[in-house]
Amino acid sequence: MNKLTNITICFYALLAFTGCDTAEDEFTVGDKPKENEILNLSLSQLSFKPEGESFDIQICSIAKWEVSMTNNNAGQFSVSPLFGKGTGTVTVTCRPNSTQNSYTADLIVSPVNFEMEPVKVSLTQSNATFFVERTPSLEPVPEEGGSVIMTAYSSLNWEIAVLPHDADGNIGDISWLSVTPGLSGEGNDGNTPIEYRFSWSPNYTDKERIIRLQMKPSTEMTLSNLPLPFILTQDAGTLPQNLACRIDPIGVVDADLTLEYSSRSPVKDCGIKIYKVQAGSEILISTLRPDNNEYLKNGNYKFSLRNLDENSYFKIVPFVENEVGVYVGEFREFLTGLKPENMIYQGVFIVDAENNGVSVVTDLNSATISFTVMSDVEPLGSDRIATVTMSVNGKTINGIPEYSDAGNWKYALKVDGLDPNHEYEYEIMVKGMTLPPEYGKVENNITTYTGKFKTKGMTPGNIDNNIPNVGA
Repeated sequence: MNKLTNITICFYALLAFTGCDTAEDEFTVGDKPKENEILNLSLSQLSFKPEGESFDIQICSIAKWEVSMTNNNAGQFSVSPLFGKGTGTVTVTCRPNSTQNSYTADLIVSPVNFEMEPVKVSLTQSNATFFVERTPSLEPVPEEGGSVIMTAYSSLNWEIAVLPHDADGNIGDISWLSVTPGLSGEGNDGNTPIEYRFSWSPNYTDKERIIRLQMKPSTEMTLSNLPLPFILTQDAGTLPQNLACRIDPIGVVDADLTLEYSSRSPVKDCGIKIYKVQAGSEILISTLRPDNNEYLKNGNYKFSLRNLDENSYFKIVPFVENEVGVYVGEFREFLTGLKPENMIYQGVFIVDAENNGVSVVTDLNSATISFTVMSDVEPLGSDRIATVTMSVNGKTINGIPEYSDAGNWKYALKVDGLDPNHEYEYEIMVKGMTLPPEYGKVENNITTYTGKFKTKGMTPGNIDNNIPNVGA
């Protein structure tokens, strides 16, 4: 309740008379007090809010007085008491105004048994202004957070109420949503816009956020056209995306790894787990992480693996953890080899020499010996073959290979000037080039193969014979 007084006027009126509550019949004949001494009010007009309220009016008088109301057609205003004497207080009450109309009335205070004009107080109550001009955008806010704006006009005290957003009556959690200037506040003149900003904090959960709100008067008023409820949503948080891990081998026991990913929320951890696979089990041997602990939302990190176990299977598993959860990528596997210094090569050899790998085609006076020479030493390939020589009965015969590819030389060496029907011994010797130690160990840098063949003999009457075979 509001109390409005005019102490100054009452003070001077009381100086002129012994008591402000003195009745008019106590004055002697000839006394003629002034009007403001007879009756004086603390104010001449009152303005009421649409919600309705009460005001006190101080009356300073030397007389009895009575109170009435005029032009109060809708009965919106009331006053109490209706009678009094001397100094007193009357309370004027206005009911809530839920219409688009304004109300007026006149409060009349009249002195009893004094000839003076009644004192009037003009009463007004403004109409209710309450509507939303610009509704907030209903597009979902991204998981990173954001804000939307709503503009409204209100002459009433207001509040933003949280309503159920589904058939099950779920209200929803509003702790993640901040509202400026707040969830409640006072109205203004009804002509000045009020701007509301709804701001979301980041959503680091895997659930969509939903809230249903409505702006309405905070007092017990029933408006015919309340602003409609509206639903605000925010996307659920997402796990890291585009997680990939590449293997770039640089050696038989070394490898370079690349980890890539993207995330919309802050990354808490990331890296690559290294497992050794053996005997049907996986053993975690290392977890590679970036050097710093502040991980990028869009990561691109490189790691190096050095001196792994030789001739072993390894499995690598990339992972990224953000505020929403952990995402594990597809695993990759690779096999290490032997370090060069631990590699053992057979060296140079004649292919399948013991099983028809060396063939001999004879004639009366010649023989053609064919064979293939190979080397399993890398990376020298065919250049590993240093020399290939052959001797028949101790006589060296040189030959040229028909063709060769990497590490695979084919020879067909022909021996002339032989005697018919004669047995010969031959030897093939293959010598490899000296191998540098860093390429590994060679068990056989020289290989030999010995064999026998017999030239064709002469047949009587055969026109191919140069010398008749007449026996001994």
